[in-house]
Amino acid sequence: MQIDGHLAKAPRRSKSPAGIPHCQFWLEHVSTQNEANMARQARLRIAVVASGTELDPLTRELQMGSAVTVTGFLVSHMGRDGLAKTVLHAQHIELLN
Repeated sequence: MQIDGHLAKAPRRSKSPAGIPHCQFWLEHVSTQNEANMARQARLRIAVVASGTELDPLTRELQMGSAVTVTGFLVSHMGRDGLAKTVLHAQHIELLN
């Protein structure tokens, strides 16, 4: 999956007990799409997780408002409240601004 947008919140960084760096942020996408031959505004806010040493240098450049394209895969994470949440696990991030 590939999606572009802006960071809606400042990224949060952490390390796993094994020392793997993680960066979590919310990505907001807004675009106009064609549906049933009519223009429709599409909005999405999705949680993104970028893990590993290969993505760490780039994620350190990210800040709230950064424009990015994220390529990765979707996973369902179970929240503490017991509700499932869709999370995009980044495999590639391109900084657009």
